Amino acid sequence: MPTDKPKPPNNFPLYFRQALEQGPGILVLDVCPTKQEALSVARKYRCFLKSIRLYPLHPLNRTLDLIDVRTKSIAFGGRAYATYVVVNGKMDLIAAITDNPI
Repeated sequence: MPTDKPKPPNNFPLYFRQALEQGPGILVLDVCPTKQEALSVARKYRCFLKSIRLYPLHPLNRTLDLIDVRTKSIAFGGRAYATYVVVNGKMDLIAAITDNPI
């Protein structure tokens, strides 16, 4: 399986940033005709997240400290596959454990 080489985060498609900027929730990245293409989009998104960590001065790096991001590729409709990005806030978990809102 080929590995994606990290590149500057600004070289990725602009819609990759949208999930990080909107905050907690679910965002559909892409709907693909085959499972292989959907997994490829998810892999590219994970490479995007890794490239943000490799560029510590990028503005989205601070955002990644506050949220937890996962990707999912599932069957959508009859013969299509959707790639989702699930964003959860890390601070919500800490507030729930300590019963103190942050």
